[in-house]
Amino acid sequence: ARGMREGESGGESEGGEEKKKKVLIENSEESIAEAIRLISTIPGIKKTTATRIVLELVGKEFESARSMASYVGVIPSAERSGKSVAKRGKMDKKGNVHIRTALFMPSLSAFRAKAWRGIVRRLEARHKEKRVIRGALMRKLVHAIFGVLKYKSPFEPEKILGTI
Repeated sequence: ARGMREGESGGESEGGEEKKKKVLIENSEESIAEAIRLISTIPGIKKTTATRIVLELVGKEFESARSMASYVGVIPSAERSGKSVAKRGKMDKKGNVHIRTALFMPSLSAFRAKAWRGIVRRLEARHKEKRVIRGALMRKLVHAIFGVLKYKSPFEPEKILGTI
């Protein structure tokens, strides 16, 4: 099959439930071009950044947006030490540093973009620092990337973010 497709993980499991479909960008010109086009529809991400992200994701399979966020390294980490009170988690630095670096500037653009305004306001209302909000936006951008690749359709804020 040519182009980008959803890989299937073997149909049905023993319990009769269908396994989750995986997101995969194949190593073909058509697949890469389509992925770049789709990712570029996300507010804050332009073609250059989309290209960097796609080239890092070629050949990788993800079952969920959470697994993609983990691969990129934009998930909060837990900090605990013995019996002491757990500290506030920082962004996990494990993961693909190239994608995480590529998402930094789009997170700054998303901070001002209309499509992401609801998330920013919600976090500001909870008195979160700007750097924390940028980290959350990076994670939301990864979730949006997963969504447009999985459903092979341009970014639609209503579908991914709910009402704005």
